[in-house]
Amino acid sequence: MDEWKKYTGKCGNQFYDLKLKSGRVIIHCWPWKGNFNLVDGVSNTCIEGDYVDFIRVCHQQWDWDQSAIIFN
Repeated sequence: MDEWKKYTGKCGNQFYDLKLKSGRVIIHCWPWKGNFNLVDGVSNTCIEGDYVDFIRVCHQQWDWDQSAIIFN
């Protein structure tokens, strides 16, 4: 799960960590229509997919059935 993969514009419905083309790493983002939304409970930040270089599946995922964050 720690493996970075080149972002091609396609990904599944799960949380991802992002490595931007600038080298900055942003954790715990949800993909939505070619963009990623930072899920931190504070900001309403959206990162355009064009800025994303690599993605990896985030260790922290949402358990929709239990309505709670789970850790892998």
